[in-house]
Amino acid sequence: MHKNNNIIIEINRNGILEKAYIGSVIAIDKNRNKILDFNYSNKQNIIFRSMQKPFQTYSFLLSGAYEQFNLNEKHLAIISGSHAGTLSQANLIKEILSKAKLKISELKCPKTYPLDISTKNLLIKRNQKISAIYNNCSGKHVGMLCACKSYNYPTENYISLNHPLQRKISMQTLNLCEFNEEITAIDGCGVPVLALPLKNMAIGLQNFYQTKEGKKIISAIIKYPMIYGGKNRFDTEIIKLTKGKIFAKVGAAGLIGMLNLETLETLIIKIFADDHSARAEVSINFMKKLNWIN
Repeated sequence: MHKNNNIIIEINRNGILEKAYIGSVIAIDKNRNKILDFNYSNKQNIIFRSMQKPFQTYSFLLSGAYEQFNLNEKHLAIISGSHAGTLSQANLIKEILSKAKLKISELKCPKTYPLDISTKNLLIKRNQKISAIYNNCSGKHVGMLCACKSYNYPTENYISLNHPLQRKISMQTLNLCEFNEEITAIDGCGVPVLALPLKNMAIGLQNFYQTKEGKKIISAIIKYPMIYGGKNRFDTEIIKLTKGKIFAKVGAAGLIGMLNLETLETLIIKIFADDHSARAEVSINFMKKLNWIN
């Protein structure tokens, strides 16, 4: 066994240590008092990755695009999530594009096959090419394009850090998270994301849920968790497991944020590795410590 106190999980095979990951955790109550932590430092900035998506959707709602293009809760759920890329999810992306008179070619997320293996195999069998609509970030990207049209911003460079929409998203997210320093990185899909301490992410989730936009977004996600993520997507599984009591959003590289909608307690976990099974095990362990699940 490692003696590093920062190790959050050890994975053994036949009693032999195979993998060990360091991590950081914080949980706060509705009054922002720390109720649980592990290896936490407020000087450690963590990249938001896809955990920022609901905040990006918040900015989308503020643009008026949701009403302008006559979108519905299913559209809102897929814009907010990291979807699996099933045919039904891809069709929702196409619907939004059509309503906003946008083209698939305007999406700046990379062209990929879906994360959903059965859909991927079906597309390969049909000799269909990779497409941006199957990218798990295509919902976020189409939402940004819609917001640009609503604001009358240019769509060609909407993922640029200096684009007016990205400026709005960064400032609005920082305001919700009550963090004054803008530290950015580029996410895997090409969009700028913020980096900030885990506690500020927790504060941000609480503030987000206190807004009418945040409540509308989470309501749509709780109603349509399989659209938001999908089969084998851990945030979807948490929402389903807890019957909508816990809102969750994963981010790449071992990040997950969870908000207990009954108590407003917030739990943020970061494992410094992209191991989904390890993140799931750590998440379940800490949810049990908080008495969120049995």
